Amino acid sequence: MSDNYYEKLGQLILGSRLRKLSERLMLEMGNIYRSRNIDFEPGWFHIMFLLSENEKMSITQISEMLQVSHPSVIQVVGVLEKKDIVKISVDPLDKRKRMIELSDYGIRLLELIKPVWNEIDQMMITFLSEGDHSANILKAITEIENNLDEKPLTERMARS
Repeated sequence: MSDNYYEKLGQLILGSRLRKLSERLMLEMGNIYRSRNIDFEPGWFHIMFLLSENEKMSITQISEMLQVSHPSVIQVVGVLEKKDIVKISVDPLDKRKRMIELSDYGIRLLELIKPVWNEIDQMMITFLSEGDHSANILKAITEIENNLDEKPLTERMARS
């Protein structure tokens, strides 16, 4: 399928195009980490970044901050624990709550990866300024998300 096919379908295929773009960007980010011999997956970024700013966080806190489901957080945290990047403990005040924090290895990995994040950030600023419309993509995405929060598509399509 050519790009023209996607353009022809216009708004009908917006979700698919966004998913395709997301997958492509994630692949590129993974390539950046691999090119620097860093064992890090782009899908771990959100949780690692949160833990870099917070000493310990519960699954619920992470889930709420990222606005994703508990199972999604649990899945990524499980991988990070197997890789010895995070350690999990039980909250002494609430035995049901699991607390996540960076392990010693996770802290060392963070020190290695933070400069790469800064480079990626600067590169993305330049990258997004290259086109006529790219610079507005983050604002547009935020606007779309807010519009969906205000009134989901199913409500917009509901017959009166």
